[in-house]
Amino acid sequence: MKIWSKDATGADLGQPVVSYETLSTTTLSIPVLKDLVQAGDGIVLLAAGAASYRIMFPAPFVQPIGEYVVATFIATAITLFMLRKSHFYSLERLHTLTDLITDLFRVVVPGAVGGAACLLTLRTGMATSAIWAIEWTACGTILSSLYRALIGISVRGWLRAGRLDQNVAVVGTGDLSSAFIASVSRDKKSRTRVFGCYSPVPVEATDDVRGDLDTLVLDCRLHRVDAIAIALPASQSDLIRSVVAKVRSCIADVFIVSDLCRLHVNEGVPGPLDISPVVSVIERPLRDWKLVQKAVFDRVVAALLLTMLLPILLVVALLIRLEGPGPILFRQMRMGLNNNLFRIYKFRTMHSHMTDRLSFRQTSRFDPRVTRVGRVIRRLSIDELPQLLNVLLGDMSLVGPRPHAPGTRLGDRKVDIVVATYAQRHRVKPGITGLAQVSGYRGEMTTEEQVIERIKYDLEYIDNWSIWQDIKIMFLTVLRESRSRNAY
Repeated sequence: MKIWSKDATGADLGQPVVSYETLSTTTLSIPVLKDLVQAGDGIVLLAAGAASYRIMFPAPFVQPIGEYVVATFIATAITLFMLRKSHFYSLERLHTLTDLITDLFRVVVPGAVGGAACLLTLRTGMATSAIWAIEWTACGTILSSLYRALIGISVRGWLRAGRLDQNVAVVGTGDLSSAFIASVSRDKKSRTRVFGCYSPVPVEATDDVRGDLDTLVLDCRLHRVDAIAIALPASQSDLIRSVVAKVRSCIADVFIVSDLCRLHVNEGVPGPLDISPVVSVIERPLRDWKLVQKAVFDRVVAALLLTMLLPILLVVALLIRLEGPGPILFRQMRMGLNNNLFRIYKFRTMHSHMTDRLSFRQTSRFDPRVTRVGRVIRRLSIDELPQLLNVLLGDMSLVGPRPHAPGTRLGDRKVDIVVATYAQRHRVKPGITGLAQVSGYRGEMTTEEQVIERIKYDLEYIDNWSIWQDIKIMFLTVLRESRSRNAY
C-alpha cells in the first residue's frame, strides 16, 4: 500500500509520500545524533592539537606542554562555537560534502587565531605561535574533513534507509486530512513521512485507508510509528477525545492538526512536526537523551549487579535443584513495552507440576504451590534477580511498571478491563522494581482500588521520569522490600 500526496481539494499529486512496507524498523534521534557529532568534532580538534604539537616538537619533553594544551582547548572551543554558528549541525549540513574542506577551513582559522593569541599571552613568542597556528589549522582542517566525510557517508545511508525519518499516522479521511498530507509533501526539507491514513470510526481497509483505530493501535506495535496526527475538524470534539483515549497507550507523540494547514501557511511556522500548525496532546515519555540515559544506566548497572551477585545466584540455583525436580528458572510470557510480549526469567518458586504459566491465579499468602525454598527467596525478593538478564536483553528496565502476564485477572475480569488506563503503563519498558512497589503496592491484587492505586503510581512514574528517580527507587527497594509483608 502507498500513501499518495494530495492537494487541499484531495486531487492526487502523483508522487508517493511513503510506502509503509519500506519503512525502517529502527530510528535514530536527530538531537542525539547532532550532539554526538559535536562531541566527535571536539575530540578530533583536540587530536589536531596533539598532532600539531608533535609535529613542532618531534623529540619528547623538549618543550613544556602546558601552554599548548591551554591553546588547544581555547582553539577547540572557538571552533566548536563557529561550527554551531555556521549551522554545521543542521541535518542538511551533516550529509552535505560539497565544499566541505573550504567550509571547515573557514571555521578552523578563527580557532587557530584564538589559540595563537593565547600562546602569545603566555609569552611563547610570535614565530612559535604563528607556526603552531598554521600547523593546528592544517591538522584541524584535514582531520575534521576526514571525520565529517565519514559522518556524511553514514548520514546519507541512514537517510536512504529512512532511519532519520519521522513516520506519522494520520487519523481522518476528509479534506483536513488531505490538506495535512499535502503539507507534508510540499516541505521538501522535512523528514516527516506519512505512514498511513486511518478512519476514526470502524471501516474496512481500502486503497486509501489502512483501517480504523484498532488497526492503528496494532500498526503502532508492529511498525515504527513516531507520531499520530489527528486531522479532524474542531467541531468534532467528542470524536477527537475518543481518538485520543484510544491511542493513549501507543508509544507515539499525538498531535491535533490545525485547520490552518488548509491555508498553506506551514512554511516558517514552528511546530512539533515542523511541517504544519499542530497542537501537541501526548508526548513520548522517553525520547532522545532521556532514552539513551536510561538504556545505558540499565545495562551498565545490570551487568555490575549480575557480576556481584553471581555467588548468590549459584547458591540459590543449587538449592532449587536439590529440593526437587523441575527447571531452575521459571519462564513466563509477560506484557512489555508497547503491549508486546516477552519471556521473563525468575527463579522457580513453585512445585513444577503446579506452575501457573498463564497466571490465571495470583500468588497468595500461604499458597500451597510455593516450595519451601521458594517461600524464602520470594520473601527476600531473590526470585526476581534473574530478570537482570531481561534487562541486558533489552526487554526490561531496572525500574518501571511491573510486568503482568496477559491473563492477569481481578476476580473473573482481566485487569485491563477493570481499569481503562491500564495499557498506558506499557509506554515504557517494565521494571524489576517500580514506584508502586516501593509505595506499598506489591503482591496480590484483591480489590479494584488496589489495581487503580498501583496503576496511578505507575503512570506517575512514567510522567515524571528522571535518572535520579530511578536511583531513589532502587535504593528504597533494597531498604524496604526485604522487610515487605506483601512478598510471598
